[in-house]
Amino acid sequence: MRWNFLVVASIGLLLGLAAQTTAVASGKSLYDRLGGKAAITAVVDKFSKTQLADARIAKHYKSTDIAAWKGHLVDLICNATGGPCKYTGRPMPKAHARRNISSDEFNWTAEHLIAALNHFKVPAKERDEVVAIFASLKDDVTGQ
Repeated sequence: MRWNFLVVASIGLLLGLAAQTTAVASGKSLYDRLGGKAAITAVVDKFSKTQLADARIAKHYKSTDIAAWKGHLVDLICNATGGPCKYTGRPMPKAHARRNISSDEFNWTAEHLIAALNHFKVPAKERDEVVAIFASLKDDVTGQ
């Protein structure tokens, strides 16, 4: 099934508010509910393999240090989900400056992220929260 990224992102944003309430009540952050850094790293590994194999997107990674990119991505997700990691990469607009990433390319990337989360059977609630975080970066990534 092909996901409509905007629908999933919208649902995820709405669920994010409910999830924050649940996290406070349960005492577990999204980071903990995802399974911590090891689980995030596994998703990033799966995501990066399909992302880099996609000819529609791979051109943007020609001069990228892939190991460093993956490390920054793990730290970004870890930090954004309430984990102990500190993101030390460049701010999103600066990191994507002059790459001319289109909305379609951003959406294709989202599809790879969703597929990686689904591969590891991340529950829909947590998946949608991660996708909502990703969606919040769209303006900083596209059109730079």
